[in-house]
Formats: sequence, C-alpha cells, structure tokens
Amino acid sequence: MQLANKAGMETIAKEPGSISYKFYEDKDNNNSFFFFEEWRDKAAFEAHLEKRHTKNLIDKYTEILEVPADIVIYDVSNVNKILVPEKESDS
Repeated sequence: MQLANKAGMETIAKEPGSISYKFYEDKDNNNSFFFFEEWRDKAAFEAHLEKRHTKNLIDKYTEILEVPADIVIYDVSNVNKILVPEKESDS
C-alpha cells in the first residue's frame, strides 16, 4: 500500500497530464485495491506507464498480487457534469 501511495503522490506532483489519481482499499474485501485515474489524453497515460515510479509499482505486482491485476480502461469522449441544486433554506 505504501508503494501505491508513493506512486500516486509522484504521479500528481510530476505528471501534468494527470487530472486525478486515487487509490483505495475495499473495506468489504480485504486485500482488494482500486486505482481510479483520469488523464488529459491517451498520450499522457502512455507516458505515465513509462515513468520510473509507475514501473516500480508494476514490477512489484508479481510479488504482491495473488491473482493478476484486473485492469479496465474507459475511453470517455464526452463528459457532462450535472449540478445538483442546493437544498432550499427554510426562510
């Protein structure tokens, strides 16, 4: 977990193409971890895979994972944000 947190901190600090990088452990399933990453574009993500801090983490996967990592990449071409109205005050 320390290695993943370190990789995340270095990603945010050193990679301008990183929009967000979050790492979580599943509270209901011990030893299940999730990475949620957002990248400016595919090129930024591919550059991330070549960074030393990323390679250090990936190189450890065979030692620390019981099963191969299940990696899913979503390519989102259009994102719409929905603003939820604030609760009206009782004035």
